[in-house]
Amino acid sequence: MQSHFLRDQVSLFAPVIASVIASTIDRWQTTSESGGQVDIAVEMNRLTLDVIARTLFTKQLANGEINRMGDAITLLLEDMAGIQSAITGHRPSFSPQRNKSFRDAVTVIDEILLEMIEERRRDHSPSNDLLTSLISAANEQGQPMSDQEIRNEVITILVSGHETTAMSLSWAWYLLARHPQAEEQLHYEIDEQLEGRPPSVDDVPKLHWTTMVLKEAMRMYPPIWIIVKRALKPGEIAGIRIPAGDSVVTCLHTVHRHSDYWEAPNAFRPERFADSTGYVRYEDAYLPFGQGNHRCIGQHLSMLEQTMALAALAQRFRVRPVSDSVIKPLAGITLRMQSGFPARLERRCNQSSHT
Repeated sequence: MQSHFLRDQVSLFAPVIASVIASTIDRWQTTSESGGQVDIAVEMNRLTLDVIARTLFTKQLANGEINRMGDAITLLLEDMAGIQSAITGHRPSFSPQRNKSFRDAVTVIDEILLEMIEERRRDHSPSNDLLTSLISAANEQGQPMSDQEIRNEVITILVSGHETTAMSLSWAWYLLARHPQAEEQLHYEIDEQLEGRPPSVDDVPKLHWTTMVLKEAMRMYPPIWIIVKRALKPGEIAGIRIPAGDSVVTCLHTVHRHSDYWEAPNAFRPERFADSTGYVRYEDAYLPFGQGNHRCIGQHLSMLEQTMALAALAQRFRVRPVSDSVIKPLAGITLRMQSGFPARLERRCNQSSHT
């Protein structure tokens, strides 16, 4: 699958990403004009799910499908988070209603994905995308994968690829709303570099502050907040013996906010990523996409999508929280927002004069 996630390949997705962002802008325009509210976390999940479906599977989901799929994935993640909590000593609870809700969510996802796979198998001139590669691939025994095996790969990419990016963007919006100077600097950069036009892939390297904001948001609220590794052989870490087969859990949220590695670790300071020197100093303590051979396959797609989305939407809107209450993180499969992020949308005068 890796060839579909290389930097050069990902750059070809920029027009599709821009199209999805444009749909979000239209929806936000209508909401802002009516004085309505949105849940930023839900909006970012909708945007990123649409991007993944279109870029990797050449599938444009209908509005109803996006909503059904998004709700189903959210329910699965919340349910699995309850099971995962056993890592920290909590006892998961189960009930017939919970089991039924889980099965119903899986049914919704299967209906959409298996139909998508069946359509692709019937296509005599299929798109050269990830889904086609999976259908054409052989498993470890040299046999083509079954629809169920392909479905398993697709749902892994869908869930990991859209949920994590959505959470990164949601926390970035939240931090900007609470730090007006950082938001003002973001608007300045966007207005200066884009001069009123939508961002393209060529603009991304010029959006330095935008990128720093996103990196700092991922430091403070890493979407994947724990990484679990299994010891293949006996070892020792900090004087603690690790038997073969045992699992080691690393809490990225703790590492990213550890005072031994970061100055003012609980402060929102995008400028800490201003140059490579500062980044190299903390390289092993900054792990939003993991590290080493198991580094996230989708990091280039995620950063391109995040940068284009934040720049394009902030170019036209200010996100204003409905409440001044602090949003608490919910440590599930990803680091989610405990009660979402209800907000109002204010239109900006996006002019090159930096108004």
